[in-house]
Amino acid sequence: MTAPAAPLDAPYRTLSDLVREHALARPGQAALVQGDDVLSYAELDALMDRIAATLQRDGLKPGD
Repeated sequence: MTAPAAPLDAPYRTLSDLVREHALARPGQAALVQGDDVLSYAELDALMDRIAATLQRDGLKPGD
């Protein structure tokens, strides 16, 4: 049996990178589900972009 790779052995990616990769590969697949409400990966990716743009507009900078 092979031991799983340690987390630092894999290339580093951010959560937003992973969501974007999923959005490109499977845009209609459910990313978040709460009861009857479903948010697809494409919708989650767009929402993350809007939130990032709002934070940048409000003056937030990397490292804040």
